[in-house]
Amino acid sequence: MNCLSALMNRFTKPHQIDTPPQNEYIESMKIKNHLLDDPKVDTSLQSPNVSKGTIKPEIIVLHYTASGGEDGKGDATYLSRASSRASAHVVAGRNGSLDQIVPFNKRAWHAGKSEYKGVNDVNDFSIGIEIDNWGWLDGRGLNVPEDQIHHETRNGKKTWEKYKPEQLEAVDEVIGAIVAKYDIVDIVGHEDIAPGRKQDPGPALDEFTAKMKEKYLGKAKPAPKTEAPSKEGTKKVTGDGLRLRVRPNRHATILTHLYKGYEVKVLQENVFPGWDKVQYKNKVGYVANQYLT
Repeated sequence: MNCLSALMNRFTKPHQIDTPPQNEYIESMKIKNHLLDDPKVDTSLQSPNVSKGTIKPEIIVLHYTASGGEDGKGDATYLSRASSRASAHVVAGRNGSLDQIVPFNKRAWHAGKSEYKGVNDVNDFSIGIEIDNWGWLDGRGLNVPEDQIHHETRNGKKTWEKYKPEQLEAVDEVIGAIVAKYDIVDIVGHEDIAPGRKQDPGPALDEFTAKMKEKYLGKAKPAPKTEAPSKEGTKKVTGDGLRLRVRPNRHATILTHLYKGYEVKVLQENVFPGWDKVQYKNKVGYVANQYLT
């Protein structure tokens, strides 16, 4: 019986050793079955524009829609059509309305060609929030009142539509619920992960984004380092069945399993929060660094 128990432990432990612990938060908006469970949120539209399988969200990406309208339903409807070939998890209207059109554990098509801290395909590990806003206004002939214009030069553009307080309050609630449910390490703009190609959500959202990082990530979780430190060396595995993965993501393909005492060559420490890039024999991949010493 003891031998059988030891054998079972050897092969059941790996299922639990590359999931970083989650922190506890107190939030008003809840998430149930990866959908916002709140009367303020409409989940009746569900976009077909998702990839197969599931994701483990690790960052939140903020976008603007570059469109008009008050309640966001037009954009939610558009992104719920197969012909749009795009989607996001949540759409926030100017009046504070919220539509969730993709469950948070599904891979939406919002980031496109993108990179975060050296890791490509940001859709693989992110939640996308589209916020109704025209974005830059220069020369577009849009009838936006002067008190709704943000003046700041970025990427050659000088004027931007301000975001409405009621929609930012709604997005704040959504972010709070997401951070409470998932192990989120950063909140970024589309322009941060696709520089030169994208410029949303623009400078009009800078102050809000900084506030969200401070409010939800600044105290409870350490802010990610702006540059992943590199260090050559070797470390030993401290747990049985540690997964070596092709990407720093709990749902990425497994290259092999590493067992207690195995020695790996560290190519880059903390390349993504909680993950080291390592080499074991002829295989190069990523492991949860809490199981290395």
